[in-house]
Amino acid sequence: MSIQKQGETGRLAVVAAVLVAFVAGVFVLVSQFTGTSATSGGPEMKLEVSTGLTTCAAPAADKVCVLTNGAFILEVEIVEAPAAGYILAQTFIDYATFDPSASEDDAGPDTCGDGFDNGGNDFNDRKDTDCVTVDLIYKPVPIEPTATPPTGAFDEIVWPDLAPDIALRATTSVAPGVVAHGGLTGLFTQPKSNYTGVFLQLDFNCSASVSSTLVQLVPSGDPLFLTAGSAFTNFDPGDLVIPKVSNLTIECVEPPADTPTPTITPTPTTTPTVTPTFTPLPGALMSLNATGSNVISCSGGAKP
Repeated sequence: MSIQKQGETGRLAVVAAVLVAFVAGVFVLVSQFTGTSATSGGPEMKLEVSTGLTTCAAPAADKVCVLTNGAFILEVEIVEAPAAGYILAQTFIDYATFDPSASEDDAGPDTCGDGFDNGGNDFNDRKDTDCVTVDLIYKPVPIEPTATPPTGAFDEIVWPDLAPDIALRATTSVAPGVVAHGGLTGLFTQPKSNYTGVFLQLDFNCSASVSSTLVQLVPSGDPLFLTAGSAFTNFDPGDLVIPKVSNLTIECVEPPADTPTPTITPTPTTTPTVTPTFTPLPGALMSLNATGSNVISCSGGAKP
């Protein structure tokens, strides 16, 4: 029988509660948690694309461009960790485009923003497939639970302090066009992590046609997704820390049109024509005048 230090049980209970909420989707209102918000500084996570980039026609700091049908890797980077270290990190990415003016369950215009499930006993508004467009194609690593180590979320979370058997992933069971990940440094005991750097790498493909998607790294406490959002759990005292997050616009663009190579046409050159010039013979100028068939007159020279 193992003996836990005082305070360890409380920390483990918080971790277990977060994991249960993460897996089951039983989201608790953020007001029930005593957490720290880092929206004005401190711990921070951000989105970035590491491969597959092309040049944007109108560059911006919060925008990247990828060719249509092009593959790219979407990453979450831990820019700054909680000062006390952390034992759990989770991320929540929304890569769908929500249209509140659309029709939910054929109930008519603007029913995607009315707050009700308008039929079908499914989800409502942002969580209903009728109300969103998903242009980016997420390609999750297949789950192979019998592999050693198991594949799936373990391959996507690249956090070096992740316990090898505790990695979680939730996708369309939460809402269309979202993906959530989480991991612990350990199950029964959790060593502290101070890691900063790339935490998550996801394989995506751009849409087949031109599109623009605002990809959001949703924080814990979001009014829609509640505590399923991005967060840390402190090493001590084990409370939830909500990081500062940022969004990223991903544009799928057509390849640039081929620029024709200019062909050089030679300019015709005029070749001067040389006109022969008569040069008088040196010496006497001879002129021949015939007044008869056998008369020869020579001037300027001796007579024959």
